[in-house]
Amino acid sequence: VFPPGASIEAMGRLVVWCDDNTNAPGLHTGFGLDNDGQTVGLFAVTASGFQLSDTITFGLQVRDRSLGRVGGTWVLNAPTPGG
Repeated sequence: VFPPGASIEAMGRLVVWCDDNTNAPGLHTGFGLDNDGQTVGLFAVTASGFQLSDTITFGLQVRDRSLGRVGGTWVLNAPTPGG
C-alpha cells in the first residue's frame, strides 16, 4: 500500500524498491522478488475492493539489468531508476 499522498504525475515515474530495507529513503515494498522469476501486480483500491491496474511476469533475472516499459512493452534494459 502506498503511503497517503503518494502520486505519479501523468507520464511520470515512481521508483519502488522491492526489498525489506524499509528504513531507507524512498518507497520499499517490505519484500524482495525472486531472481528466478515471478509475477508482480499493481492494484487500485476501489469501492468494491481491489482492481488490477497493471502486471508483469518475468523470468530469470540478469545481473545489472532491469525490466522497463518501452512503448507499452516490458523489455530488458539497463537500470535507470527514475529515468
